[in-house]
Amino acid sequence: MRPEWDGLTMEITAATLDDLPQIVEIERASFPTPWSVESLRRELMRTERQQGDYTAIYLAAREGEQLVGYVGLWLCWGEAHILTLAVAPQWRRQGIAQALMHAALTEAARQGCHYATLEYRVSNTAAAALYEKFGFRVVGRRRRYYRDTGEDAIVVELDDLQSVEVQTDLAELQAEWERKHG
Repeated sequence: MRPEWDGLTMEITAATLDDLPQIVEIERASFPTPWSVESLRRELMRTERQQGDYTAIYLAAREGEQLVGYVGLWLCWGEAHILTLAVAPQWRRQGIAQALMHAALTEAARQGCHYATLEYRVSNTAAAALYEKFGFRVVGRRRRYYRDTGEDAIVVELDDLQSVEVQTDLAELQAEWERKHG
């Protein structure tokens, strides 16, 4: 995927261990309690080996050599669980999170997943709007899930990634994104 807009060219590719320093930088700028460097390293190593009970996928949005955002997900037993999605502060509000989510869901569907889940902080209204745009629906609330603040997590799910309806919705979102950005 290589969209272009306003002179900016972005590419979404598989993240590698070489991307770790930039991912850590974005992680620290994006979350009150970021994943540790070692946890992120293990995740990226898992994407390269693909062994065990689940498949880990990390995708990186790049502007030239600079990593500007990433998304991480696990695929297990027909479910895609979105673990993390972040865009560097100076690159936000340019459609990068939407492009990453689209790429993640498209890859999950391609690999046979039937539904996707994730959770986000109740205060994260930008995330809520993005997930709603993709058709995720609220299925639960985890009380005091985030230990750093005691904030609740909202659990959302997107049903039947393989359905014609969801695939049509994804195609329409992609077309809308391309009209707006490229």
